[in-house]
Amino acid sequence: MTELALVAVLVACGTPAAPPATQGGSDVNSKDGCLDALRMIRTRDFRAWQGLPADCTPERLAKDLPRATPNEGQRQLGTAPVDVTWWPAQLDGYREPLEVQIAKGRVVRIDGERPELTGGLEAHLGALGEPAGKLSYYADTVKLPDGEWVWPARGIAIYLNADHRFVNRVALFHATDLPAYVRDLQPNLRVYEER
Repeated sequence: MTELALVAVLVACGTPAAPPATQGGSDVNSKDGCLDALRMIRTRDFRAWQGLPADCTPERLAKDLPRATPNEGQRQLGTAPVDVTWWPAQLDGYREPLEVQIAKGRVVRIDGERPELTGGLEAHLGALGEPAGKLSYYADTVKLPDGEWVWPARGIAIYLNADHRFVNRVALFHATDLPAYVRDLQPNLRVYEER
């Protein structure tokens, strides 16, 4: 009976929590946040992602992420809208070159299409927890009503296919809140068919 009471007390009070495991194979506590971010981007492991660090400047990323071409593009993000210039960066493990997006001299977003996530999608969803928002987006001409899963406080959005089993895109940005993400960072990915 005494053993049962002791077990009940331990369960009720809880046991000391173990220190959190390092996720993503990256020391996210180093003094070079951009180096950690680049490591996670290269390995496609975002389980420990905490937002795009301030030291990931356009100059730093231009040096550390090889450009696929010298070309640049322009688009608008958010409902505000925010004008961005983007350039493609070639990395293995992504279907298309990354899009490094710059606004007012600051990297605001990095997108990668069809990343082969290290550890898989389920491991990432488990590590990231419940998203703050499940927003609609267009995968070309098809609207996916709840396919854009956003963790704004962690600076990441994962765009899932219609049955939520595959990753169409990952977006990395500075940590923010959901209204600011929608206002300043959410892209319009809709492709219009010509008639």
